[in-house]
Amino acid sequence: MNLITAELLFRGIKELSADDLLVRATDVFEWCARLPVDYRGSGWNNQAIWDADREEARGQHRLLKFKCGTTRQARVAWGLVHHADKVRTAAKLAGWRELHWDGKRWVW
Repeated sequence: MNLITAELLFRGIKELSADDLLVRATDVFEWCARLPVDYRGSGWNNQAIWDADREEARGQHRLLKFKCGTTRQARVAWGLVHHADKVRTAAKLAGWRELHWDGKRWVW
């Protein structure tokens, strides 16, 4: 089983966004399970996917990231940068807020 990388995360979100512009983390987890790709890794809960997300943001930054809720455990979703206007509109309608990459971490 492969460990998820920034490239695999992007590929999964690109594939899943054909059905819905705002791709939820749970959809990515299911996509990983079908391949199979390990999104958990070792260490903290689902650490591998968060590492891949951070790697993607530090690199090509092809994904927008959104959060629903106020806690650390709140739901997360992504969208493709090249569909930014449509993804942001969909997120706003669904009550999701965009997180912004400050070069070191995600903030909102």
